[in-house]
Amino acid sequence: MTQEKQIDTAPGQQKAMIGKAQSSSHVLQRAIVVERVRVMFTPVPKAGCTSVLWSLAELARLQEKLFAESAGREVTRALAIHDLGRWPDPFRFGERSPEEREEILKSEEWLRFTVVRHPFRRLWSAWQSKILLAEPQFIARYSEEPWWPGPARSASDVLKAFRQFMDALRADPELVRADVHWAPQVAVIEHPSINYSHIGQVEEMGATLDAVREHLRSFKAAEFTEPARANVSSLPYANELFTEEDVRFLSEMYADDMNDFGYEPPPGDSLGETPPASWMAVADTVTPALEELRLRHERVADLQLLLKGREQKAREAERSRKREKALRREEHRRNQRLQKRLRKTTVNLQEMRNSRTWRYTAPLRKAGAQVRRLRRKR
Repeated sequence: MTQEKQIDTAPGQQKAMIGKAQSSSHVLQRAIVVERVRVMFTPVPKAGCTSVLWSLAELARLQEKLFAESAGREVTRALAIHDLGRWPDPFRFGERSPEEREEILKSEEWLRFTVVRHPFRRLWSAWQSKILLAEPQFIARYSEEPWWPGPARSASDVLKAFRQFMDALRADPELVRADVHWAPQVAVIEHPSINYSHIGQVEEMGATLDAVREHLRSFKAAEFTEPARANVSSLPYANELFTEEDVRFLSEMYADDMNDFGYEPPPGDSLGETPPASWMAVADTVTPALEELRLRHERVADLQLLLKGREQKAREAERSRKREKALRREEHRRNQRLQKRLRKTTVNLQEMRNSRTWRYTAPLRKAGAQVRRLRRKR
């Protein structure tokens, strides 16, 4: 299978995952459904998913301002589309009932699609945008690791930092699977367990657009706009970024991606060499701006950490306020009970003093009081 060829899976060829995904499942957590047009999309990070999600939001008639109000950790407005808290529950696959998920995964009326990318290019893009540029959530996860990059102000700094990351991957293969942005895509989309109607490739996005638009022909007022490019990497890809050892290692780690999606490893004639002069020139030109962006991301991470701390204090203060309020309510109820008992006791006492017995025994009480006074005088 060539790299340009799309993968279209015929209905019934795979055993569908019927409402049994675990809570850790990327599909269960991240897949988007637009029931009006019977479309399900599983986003693959760093494989054009940001652009496709915006097109789906438009298809779902969701307003851009809905995502602009996101309070998530995304560092740009474009990335706010990934804040699933802004997607209403009916559009989230994981919020559907098991019966609804079964229908979505089995019915031939539904278009189930996703888009993948060459694993080597995807890894480079993920490292660049998440690690090199220090997105806040990755600072929290990895900044204490020895391979976490320092300031990169030149092409040489970038190459050195990426080399440290590749060495870390080879030393600890589990790191390849540790993050969904560079984990094997077969595992991310649960292929072939899920019966996808269409698995497209970023390199041939036009074929995916054609598949979606062909499906939408059966629905009125259902237009799928061409996704705008979003979250684009600043530094271009080059085969020279990887050594022969890297290629052997990654070809093994991404073997299912390469075989199932029709990708080939980079040719070995220039592996591990210095990238072309044109690449070095571009990197030397943009790295000062990338370093400034990295510093801003670090500041965003600082602010998010500060905000998280203040939110925690606010929650603790709210819990304390609720406890105090509950104590005040309990004290008020206790006072009400005591006042009720006091009123009842007062009424009983008054009734007793107004009784005949109380009046008839008055001389006895008076005589008793005189006896007690005489005893005290002695």
